[in-house]
Amino acid sequence: MVDGSSAIALASQMNLPYWQSQALSTVLERELTVQTEPFQPPFDPTVGGDYWVRQQTLTFHDYERSRTIPVDLYWNRDATGPLVIMSHGFGADRRFMGYLARHLASHGLVVAALEHPGSNVAWLTGLTMGEMGSGSLADILPPGEFIDRPLDVSFLLDELARLNRYSPLLRGRLNTDQVTIIGHSLGGYTALALAGQN
Repeated sequence: MVDGSSAIALASQMNLPYWQSQALSTVLERELTVQTEPFQPPFDPTVGGDYWVRQQTLTFHDYERSRTIPVDLYWNRDATGPLVIMSHGFGADRRFMGYLARHLASHGLVVAALEHPGSNVAWLTGLTMGEMGSGSLADILPPGEFIDRPLDVSFLLDELARLNRYSPLLRGRLNTDQVTIIGHSLGGYTALALAGQN
């Protein structure tokens, strides 16, 4: 024989989390609802800009750290806006976000897409072809790369500042005082490390 009051008590206890979540969701919905105006940018960011984009590949040598840093620069003839640095993810290269670099440059920005030599596709391909290392995790992504990637960007900014002063082609176009960094995956870590996040 089943005691009715015990069955009801048991059923309500089994269903308690459901009722708690229902009560909590009502409170959260009320507390987290924000009245906003729809964002209306002055232009459609999905449409390419009016500028014809120039591209040039440069290679810089950081002799202090024995690193060669290739960089693709994207700009247009009227570019005077902020500088955007792009940092690729692990196992990619500087061309990975080329579509975005061209798009931003078509809107008047100057973009520098750099390649990190210790975590790019060439590095990873070398490992998988058995050309270097033992195949351990430290060989695949050396711990020093977490330090070297932000240093690559700092080194690049110093080199671009020099070009901004002395290059006949790029003088006055590389605004290293107003910089944004965009990173994908491990490049996102690079951007956060440069911003002071640990």
